[in-house]
Amino acid sequence: MKLNKSTRYFLILFILLLFLKTDYRLEQGIYCCKDDHDYFAHAETLIIDFDFDYSNQFFENEQSRFYYKGKSAPSTFIGAGLLSTPFLFFGNLLDENIQNNDLFNFKIMLYSFSSIFYLFLTLLLINKINLLLNTKYSSYYLYLFLIGSGVGFYAFERYSMSHIYEVFAITLLIYNSIKFYKKQNNYLAFIIPLLIMLALMTRWVNIYVLFLPLIVAKLTENKTYFLSKNKYFWISSFLSTNIFLLHTYLIYGVVTINPEFTYNTSGTITRYLDSTDGIGAFFWTNLKNLFLMLFGLEFGLFWFSPIIFMGIYIVLKNFILSYQKSKFVTLLVVLSFLQVLGLVLIWKSTGSSYGFRYVMNLAPLSIFILLTNRNLNKFEFMYLKYMSIFASLSVIYFETTPKTQLSTEYIINMFGKETKFSSPEYLYGYVNSVIEFESYLKIFSQSFLGFMIFYFFVYFLGKEPFYDLLSKFSLPYDNPDFQILIEKIIEIELLKVIISVLFIAYMPYLLLKNTSNTFLRSQK
Repeated sequence: MKLNKSTRYFLILFILLLFLKTDYRLEQGIYCCKDDHDYFAHAETLIIDFDFDYSNQFFENEQSRFYYKGKSAPSTFIGAGLLSTPFLFFGNLLDENIQNNDLFNFKIMLYSFSSIFYLFLTLLLINKINLLLNTKYSSYYLYLFLIGSGVGFYAFERYSMSHIYEVFAITLLIYNSIKFYKKQNNYLAFIIPLLIMLALMTRWVNIYVLFLPLIVAKLTENKTYFLSKNKYFWISSFLSTNIFLLHTYLIYGVVTINPEFTYNTSGTITRYLDSTDGIGAFFWTNLKNLFLMLFGLEFGLFWFSPIIFMGIYIVLKNFILSYQKSKFVTLLVVLSFLQVLGLVLIWKSTGSSYGFRYVMNLAPLSIFILLTNRNLNKFEFMYLKYMSIFASLSVIYFETTPKTQLSTEYIINMFGKETKFSSPEYLYGYVNSVIEFESYLKIFSQSFLGFMIFYFFVYFLGKEPFYDLLSKFSLPYDNPDFQILIEKIIEIELLKVIISVLFIAYMPYLLLKNTSNTFLRSQK
């Protein structure tokens, strides 16, 4: 299927505008005390306060997150905040020099665009990896697979979370590792430990990133392992280790590498491993929960993260078929997946938001495994393609109807755990919402596409004439949520909308400029 460049541009722009949500963006700020605020607090203290004193970020809530010996700090990790600091810096600069309303202020506006920028940067890195490996896949398919992992939700809507930054940092590490084994220069040897440090700073529990350069070497069949023999690698490793330890001291007041300490969840792993029902019951329960994670109705990876499911499938297939031939790298990759999947088995929760968000960092590794695997058949590829479309669309149907909303009260999730913010039958709710008209009203009204159209109608016509126009077409305008949206739109200055439009319009251009002209080439 071939489309000209203009058609491709407007198609990608339309998809971006439809997927990009305003509900978390049209706000005055990000307030204590949840994960969203933690990441924002890291960025704010780094680029506005220029210190590691979080007392003003947690004013009157000093003990609500991490608190130890009088030191308050976010429970979450600094990497996402560090990567988003340039956007917050320019947003704060504009707020200080241009008089504007608090609603959708420049800080929030540009900070919220940081996640979109890193998503597109990740897509470009995937394209570069694809070119370096010279595979049979169109990069546009790979873009679809990444978006279909669910991580797009954390760029398009829940922008102040770590997941897109995790995916970016890991993709950057894989890309530079591949480059090193092709070029073997000292600069890349020096930078790889720093990239490992960045990936770990973004999420400490992703321990497998320590072994990614070795996995890359093995899966690309590199015969000479110069990285471990390069003195610049070891100098950088020493430097990176000390920077990591220093940053934990500056933030938390102690040198630590224990995420349970920062999350105030000490003993969770011990309690998980301490099975009173015996070893047999322990393994059976976890095997059952693993099956639910893969195929369950509540965001099962088979349905809602096909690329990660395919990564697991390829690894297991290779483990069975070629374990004796390449047992070391196969075992290393299996342990990498198990390390991340194990976190879900411990928590018995999807993560109180869209999808299994704790495992989305496996998407880059899964894509890399796909690109280095030469045995994917037509049926497997068709599953990956069409289920990625299915999963991608799920993001815009999320919370459009009661059947796709997360519970606000305590209920029993699919793992049998009593918890809030769960949707045990989300798959059914998603399929049903496709045929409900209410879904499409919410999709449009909450999207940036709807926001732009509403904004310019209200700007040029005024609120009441706009309502009159809607009534002539028998379109509902008396919905309380819609009324609130229009009131917010009235407060937002035209300059902010223009900057937003220019930024969003540039992203598809950037992607097309750096991607092969072949559009959705069939897999052969």
